[in-house]
Amino acid sequence: MLAYSSVVAAEPPPQVLQYLHYLVAYAPYAETIWHGAADGGYWGDGLAGGNGGIRGTSNLTLAFAMLVYAEDQGWLSDAQRERLAEAGLGRVERLDRVRGAWRYLARCHVTGGGFSATDKKKWGRSWQSSLWVGASGLAALLVWSDLDGDVRTLVERVVVDEADQKIEAKPRDATPGNTAAEENGWDTHAPAIAVALFPTHPNALKWLRTAQVLAANTYSVRADHTSDALLGDERVRDVVTTANLFDDFTLDNHGFFHPSYLKVSGQEIGEAWAMTALGDRLHGTSFAQQLKPYALHHVADTWQVLRRLLLPEGEFAFPSGSDWAIHLPTAQSYFAFIATALHDPVAALAERRGFTAARWGERASPAGRFLGASNFEWWWEPIALKRFCTAMLHFALCADPPAPAPEGGLANYTETFASEPTQILLHRTPRYFASVSRRGRPTGLVIPLGEAHLDHPYVTTPRVGGLLPPGAIESCSRYDHEFGTALLMRCANGTSSAMVALRNVVLWVTNEALGPLGVQNDNVVPGTGRTVRWESGSRHVPPLTPMEPFATGCPWLNIDDQLGLISEAGFRYVPAGKYTRRSAAEDLVGPLGGERGTCLLVAPRYSAAETKQLADAFSVAREGRRHVVTCQDGIGGPTVRITLDLGRGSRFVAPVDLAVAGSVAEHFPVDGMTDGDPSTYGVLRNQQGNGPTPDAPIVLEFALPETAGLPSAVRIVPRPLYGPREVALEVRRAGVWEEVAGARLSSDLADIPLPAGGPVERYRLVITSGWDRGGELAEAPRNTQLAELSFILRDAAEAAESGPPTPFEIRVLAVGQPRPNER
Repeated sequence: MLAYSSVVAAEPPPQVLQYLHYLVAYAPYAETIWHGAADGGYWGDGLAGGNGGIRGTSNLTLAFAMLVYAEDQGWLSDAQRERLAEAGLGRVERLDRVRGAWRYLARCHVTGGGFSATDKKKWGRSWQSSLWVGASGLAALLVWSDLDGDVRTLVERVVVDEADQKIEAKPRDATPGNTAAEENGWDTHAPAIAVALFPTHPNALKWLRTAQVLAANTYSVRADHTSDALLGDERVRDVVTTANLFDDFTLDNHGFFHPSYLKVSGQEIGEAWAMTALGDRLHGTSFAQQLKPYALHHVADTWQVLRRLLLPEGEFAFPSGSDWAIHLPTAQSYFAFIATALHDPVAALAERRGFTAARWGERASPAGRFLGASNFEWWWEPIALKRFCTAMLHFALCADPPAPAPEGGLANYTETFASEPTQILLHRTPRYFASVSRRGRPTGLVIPLGEAHLDHPYVTTPRVGGLLPPGAIESCSRYDHEFGTALLMRCANGTSSAMVALRNVVLWVTNEALGPLGVQNDNVVPGTGRTVRWESGSRHVPPLTPMEPFATGCPWLNIDDQLGLISEAGFRYVPAGKYTRRSAAEDLVGPLGGERGTCLLVAPRYSAAETKQLADAFSVAREGRRHVVTCQDGIGGPTVRITLDLGRGSRFVAPVDLAVAGSVAEHFPVDGMTDGDPSTYGVLRNQQGNGPTPDAPIVLEFALPETAGLPSAVRIVPRPLYGPREVALEVRRAGVWEEVAGARLSSDLADIPLPAGGPVERYRLVITSGWDRGGELAEAPRNTQLAELSFILRDAAEAAESGPPTPFEIRVLAVGQPRPNER
């Protein structure tokens, strides 16, 4: 029998007290989703797979076990014990939940005799089951001395089986667009918890070796294959067989640069190390020491990438957008690992700040909840609680955790970082974070920072397609200057755009139209709605309330005295009225463009009055191919003149009289394909109700508006990873249809040129294959999803220019005087 008296000191590490608040508060709510039975029970949906199911129950098993463990260690306050007791969750009841959950988990495991409660399936020996057994196994480790003999037998049966599955398995390697770092990271959990629970088992050393190899192949790069550096007593080249990171320690997942997966991969190997460290303290073994060099392989290198993305509230920025939720307190275990393993004060500050999202969510939540009254599935809070538990364990196992960095340690610096493999550029100053992602659908982002950030942490959102026009970027040029950096981008279709980062403001310019900026507006952030002001009026936009879009003819607009926007012709503001992504509702705001392009000056953390003052100093002139912008670099900053050679842009017009030979999803109509907004889309099916195939294509027929002029091409913008793959364009002349061109699309747009000829009566787009399920080329896709369909019109203007092109130039016209509090 294991005893806990020698595990950790009774005095709780100060970091764990924050986590206990959420564990104690959530436990009574967890009772409302508990489903008991004579032979056990489960939380949530009772499925076998998914992020709920076994994973959700495993995570809450760990949370309840941690509450038992915390009480035994003397960490719970009297008030917390009383709160749990009033909810019928004394120590005995919490243990009953752990025992009952383990009986259920073992019963419906592949080694058991039963099935999951609702979908009647088994779990285990699968893609993610090592992660699940890591959580439930750690729960068993924490309360092992209180588990009945039959439960211990069940735990051993399941944990040993899952660990043995990994012994002969090779580490997974990246495929284009998708790392396997996360999978290798979570695959360390089954062998690690097996070693921690059963150190004298005949396979213990095999489990340890498996965990070592998987950990070393989590943050792996190509250079490891020839490296003579040591991991323990062996060379890196003899252990690492994969390359799950690019050479600059970034990665792709789901087809784009995804900080969540760079973070969670390190979190997982850190959790595996913590499991073995706890087991060592219980058994007097040294498995953690043998695992540690492998678990730390390139951890410091990847932390330097993630540190650059770290925002003052303890979250990461997403330069390429995010297909998961935003504003979640799910990085805590990673920060705790970095803080304790690397003794890093910045990570320690990030860990403390990482509760910002939980605090904002808690105030908008029912009792016990902390992710807000949002559209989250039930299993998100259990994921957070599981990571809270492993964060607590990191601090409990660390003899001397570092003191946090000074309060300004996450914001008060200026830095530029570029990653060529992921095609991102970021620039940050104490006032803002700005980034450009060039691959796939170009995306720009500006996040206000500054002194008010912790009081107003969430303004803009990582919206794909924001601040840049659609179009595959063919080439780009970067120009560093005395105020910051600039990036000029040119697309194959002739579109050009630029981002110019100064010290206090960011300029976005294009010879087409800019994508709108996302502004969060829901019950969590800011909770009371947004106040939009401009020269001649104001409007309050309540959260999650349907409202008609509105436009202003004023050259400036300000949101909540936190974000200033300045353009030539005014703005269009589109209230969300509902959740537009998991965990957030996004209002859209963008400048009204002209035929010669669009300029937008983003002024982060400036009031309406200050925005007006900056607008007075803003002007745009166009000299042939060149845009000449005059602006002030913040209140009290210098006035500068910026010259950009963007060439001539194209003009677009939406088709009319659009008909689909097939069906259109009710909530994703064809209007989403012709509204000029690539964030909306139509969902199309063939006449059999499926996605397109050569034998059963989806056919769109449409016409050119009579007053549009002469088109040069048809532009197709798919919804990334779910759009058409192979298409053919047909035209009807004199009543006869003929095919004029075909195209094969990836996730990016395609411009199909129109040949010269007689008058065209109608156009027809024939879609014969499509992408599905996040970028897979499917033989039978479920549907096809199209974001935009438009004509590109010929520009009859001559391209004569005066003088040679000037790609980029910046000149100071007047030196400013900084305000006393301007940093």
